[in-house]
Amino acid sequence: MKIKIHWCFDLPEDCDIGAHDRYAKANGVPIIVDMCDHLPSPESATEHQIAAVLFDKFNRLIHDWEVI
Repeated sequence: MKIKIHWCFDLPEDCDIGAHDRYAKANGVPIIVDMCDHLPSPESATEHQIAAVLFDKFNRLIHDWEVI
């Protein structure tokens, strides 16, 4: 299960998703993650479990995410 992530970066509120994605790339933070690499059954994981795994792996909070 691949997801696209909108991370909680300390960026100005008026910045667009392009600025978010450029910031992520410049700082080595992925915006697309295959959760199968991190959870045995990501389809049945809760949002909290997914957020916790991503925080543990990338030391970043997420704003939201969507399955792609």
